[in-house]
Amino acid sequence: MKKTLNDCKRDRKTARISNISVKTAGAFALIAVTVSATIIGTVLLSNRKEPHIRTESEPSDISSSQTDTESSAIKTTRSYVTTTAAETSKSETSSAKKTTSTSSILTSHTSSSESTSKTTTYSEQTTTEPPVQTTEPQSETTTASVETTITETEAPPPEQSSDITYINGILVVNKTYSLPADYAPGVDPQAQNAFNEMAAAAANDGISLYVVSGYRSYYYQQQLYNNYVYYRGVEETDRFSARAGHSEHQTGLAFDVNNASSAFENTPEAKWLEEHCVEYGFIIRYPRDKESVTGFKYEPWHVRYLGRENAQSVYDSGLCLEEYLGITSVYQ
Repeated sequence: MKKTLNDCKRDRKTARISNISVKTAGAFALIAVTVSATIIGTVLLSNRKEPHIRTESEPSDISSSQTDTESSAIKTTRSYVTTTAAETSKSETSSAKKTTSTSSILTSHTSSSESTSKTTTYSEQTTTEPPVQTTEPQSETTTASVETTITETEAPPPEQSSDITYINGILVVNKTYSLPADYAPGVDPQAQNAFNEMAAAAANDGISLYVVSGYRSYYYQQQLYNNYVYYRGVEETDRFSARAGHSEHQTGLAFDVNNASSAFENTPEAKWLEEHCVEYGFIIRYPRDKESVTGFKYEPWHVRYLGRENAQSVYDSGLCLEEYLGITSVYQ
């Protein structure tokens, strides 16, 4: 059955209207997809929390629950866009292509936003430095002990002076009688030999005797005395230490034995020395209870060599040397 001219015109008009309807429907579908995707993207971005800067006490890893939520939202968006694009492609292929392109761009933008957010958070975390702790070194207070070292300063080459005192052949030195600064004979050889002999005899009796202070020069005694005065004063020092030129140690005939302190008193060594020293030419120069005569307190460690004959005479008299010679011992 042949179509009439009017039928042909009517068919063309209907096709044209149908084509316009399809295009219009595709345009509306594209607009709807774009608007929906934009709304979903906006909602996701508005619900995103501000980047969290990790403190020192928090872990550096991003919260797993937060990551899972974001991934779920992104998958939902992709699924919705893909479904809409598939439905639209049934109406018009070109519109589906445009929708797919738009969906790809949106997905890319969303992924880019997520990546940027995570990168920013990580960057802020790694640049966060722990607080600087300043520890001030504690000052330490040290009390230095006062140590006095006396260095013996020898006088110039000695020239024997006639300004010395002998009484009954005994060289006398005490607070009244002095020696000149240039008198420096050193240790007397006879006195040293006598002491060695005495020490050997003491050893046979199980007693150890040794010299702790022998010859002293004028200048050494001066330093020693001044040091004692500094710490103890003149009055106390004058009881146990002689002023320069007034010390028996300058004669080279006197020795301090074992321990020049009160700790030596009443020891076996002190008792042996007091009992036997006269046998070797020595006396206890400053005996007990004679300080008012000798000028010095009791010193059981201090022996003076007089020779055996003179020492025995003084010992037998029961007197100290000042009493035996009839002299004084007082600083002028």
